[in-house]
Amino acid sequence: MEENIVLCVDVSREMEEGLSGATTIHPTTRIAHTKRLLKAFIQAKSQLTPGVQHRFALVLLKEQAEWLMDFSTDKGLLVAVIDEVVTTGYYPRFKADSLFNVLHQNVQRLGIPKFRAICIYGRSNVLPECPQGIIRQHINHPQFTLDFIYLHKSKSTDNDPQRIYDFWTTLESDLTPGYFFEVTKSSRRYTQAIMKLLANPSVRPKQEDCHYVFNTPRVSFVE
Repeated sequence: MEENIVLCVDVSREMEEGLSGATTIHPTTRIAHTKRLLKAFIQAKSQLTPGVQHRFALVLLKEQAEWLMDFSTDKGLLVAVIDEVVTTGYYPRFKADSLFNVLHQNVQRLGIPKFRAICIYGRSNVLPECPQGIIRQHINHPQFTLDFIYLHKSKSTDNDPQRIYDFWTTLESDLTPGYFFEVTKSSRRYTQAIMKLLANPSVRPKQEDCHYVFNTPRVSFVE
């Protein structure tokens, strides 16, 4: 079953934080590993479902969400665009309603009836802003699924990652439940989270009912 997937990537400066457990061949920053994982994800989706044309779009998370690329099945083009993604500065705010607005405006413009967003957020001290009315309006969309990965530092006087993660979990829809993960420094845990998102939401079990065993320690990366 083909999917329309929007890859939403935080490009705040905190995405330059390091990750442990990555090999010396691949840089260990969050943003570098994110780019590798997204390319591997795109490749794996096509390998798991031969002949099915999955479409991918890209959104960047700054102070607001910015639509970067329309849906495409061209893996070469997608890899090229992902390779150009870099961190762009420190953003003390994030308007989460802009993410929903950008997503729904563009899928409507492109005539996409059903889609999934995979959101990767990497700020440990920036609580997103979003009116409750906007949240309910968008997450109750029956043709939209939100999956989420939170990359964060440990709790400190400056950072409150639990509060931020709790905010994101309020965005999960009862109609179309997503998968939610949090990662501190482990690149392996990050990789496993991405792998768990390969399954189509329409056929995968609820996250709490899902148990994966990974027999291979490596992912094939698209360069």
